[in-house]
Amino acid sequence: MIRLGLNLEPLWLNLTPGREPAVRVYCRPLDTLAYQTAQIRAAREAQERLRAAADLVASGASVTGLPDPDDQAAVAALGQVLFATGLAQAAIADWEGVGDADGQPVPVTAEWVRRLMAVAPLADEFLHQYTAVYREMYREGEGYAPSPNGSSVAAPLTAPDAVATACPVRGESTGSTVSAAPTGRTH
Repeated sequence: MIRLGLNLEPLWLNLTPGREPAVRVYCRPLDTLAYQTAQIRAAREAQERLRAAADLVASGASVTGLPDPDDQAAVAALGQVLFATGLAQAAIADWEGVGDADGQPVPVTAEWVRRLMAVAPLADEFLHQYTAVYREMYREGEGYAPSPNGSSVAAPLTAPDAVATACPVRGESTGSTVSAAPTGRTH
């Protein structure tokens, strides 16, 4: 059963659990529009960047910082980074423990959020925690979980046991037995 009455309030996320000083971000509630917008923008931006890089390479320029368009894993990773960045830019309203190279606190801006999401463990933790409420909502449970793989333990029996009957081989009587196929060479 899906529970639609979950509390979707702004929340603080600790992106460095167990570490001090903590990096905490205050996020607006996640909704489908923000999630889908970030996903679509990330895919579009990844394609635009790869197309622009291909055009530069075709004109003889050298391009760094972008994956090889034939490396599907790297292209997917670029999309994931852009998704995390876009979602964080839409979500983060305030933060603590984020500073510049001199350790001075910085304001929440699109550029500083991009820099924060460029730190892979922080981006991963942000995505994991920020989308947790939706993962929780979609989790199976409350009597609707599937049976263990290959098992019908949870399902009631709905048909009687089958009776074993052998079909006769064409041209033989119904009382004959069929032997197994030969296992050696047949020629």
